[in-house]
Amino acid sequence: MEQWIEFGIDNYIKTIEDGKLFQGENEAVFKQVFFEEQLKLHKRYKTVKKCSCPNCEKKSIKKSHTVSRKMSLEEIQENKKVVTPAFVEKYPIREEFIEIEYVGIGIATTFPGFCKEHERIFETFERAGTIRNEADIVRQAYRNVVYNCFIQKSLLEQMERRGDHYYEIRDVLAYKYIKKYDRANLLKSIKIVGKDKHIRNIEDFKERQLLFYSQLEYFKEKLWNEIEGRKTDVDFSSVLIDIKIPVCICGCTEIVFQRENYICSVDVIPFANNTLITLGFDKVIPKELKEEIDLKLDNPLAVLNFIEATMIYGIDNWYLKPSVWEKLGSKRQEEILLEMQKIEKSLFNDAPYSVFDDIRVGILNLMFADSDLSKKEWDKMLSC
Repeated sequence: MEQWIEFGIDNYIKTIEDGKLFQGENEAVFKQVFFEEQLKLHKRYKTVKKCSCPNCEKKSIKKSHTVSRKMSLEEIQENKKVVTPAFVEKYPIREEFIEIEYVGIGIATTFPGFCKEHERIFETFERAGTIRNEADIVRQAYRNVVYNCFIQKSLLEQMERRGDHYYEIRDVLAYKYIKKYDRANLLKSIKIVGKDKHIRNIEDFKERQLLFYSQLEYFKEKLWNEIEGRKTDVDFSSVLIDIKIPVCICGCTEIVFQRENYICSVDVIPFANNTLITLGFDKVIPKELKEEIDLKLDNPLAVLNFIEATMIYGIDNWYLKPSVWEKLGSKRQEEILLEMQKIEKSLFNDAPYSVFDDIRVGILNLMFADSDLSKKEWDKMLSC
């Protein structure tokens, strides 16, 4: 091999491993591929598909709400909008930054999920304006899990396409990079073989997401069996508190407890005068985990802390009343968004920052004015 080629390849591979391939003049190449994939992802959210219910061949409607617009989203909207976290990805691939965006309630929590007939599954509680019993809880959990299955499948397809694109781009940029050393104009093309750091990151992500997706699909199947009247081993913990907490949460996460994995759905559903918090599990949970959850849902302050921890550490599918976010100020907003990147933490960790200041103040003054807990809770509002 010509010495200049060997030197050029070595430097190029080092650029990849250092995470600098798409910096400088090559940044535009990455942005083009990223935005093309994001466009395809958003298009998938708007494309009519087959109904998500088993054995149904009918077409879905374009916008199935995971959280009821009339029952809940209307309760927290301002100018028909809510705020939600959005992931703004930059190079290298695993470096994610979180921003907040405003979305209309006609779009928030929607996906092409169910046909018109199966949308009626949820009418039992949507018409009543509240979730009243275990059957309603199971139905709400079902559309939460179906929604998250759709999201995970979309992400997996996106990562597959991105990996294929990366191989192509890597060769194009390799030729461009190494050609600089070709003074005799001998190089006509180049193909890099093998997996680099970027591809290994993509494959690692895909492997973990595929496992999570398959577990979600199994959970979804169990919930459908419950709706059809066939009992399974799914488990639920719910609490209704007499405070309207102005956030909708409809997400799924994985909980590891005593070396056992559990898929957990979280629904936070605000109504006109109260809020329902439900945790669903893909199998019966042990007594010790049940006790841990009961502590998290024991009183209004505990519930508030749990919801904030879920938003910051557990689940990014949340939709918040805009003025609540705006009142936090730029410094605390920035700290919360940075805290959301700490993927080693879970919804069982206590968040260091308050999101719902007004509600927290009301609870502290009413229930914990002279408690040692009060100072810690006030610090969450003053730490920034």
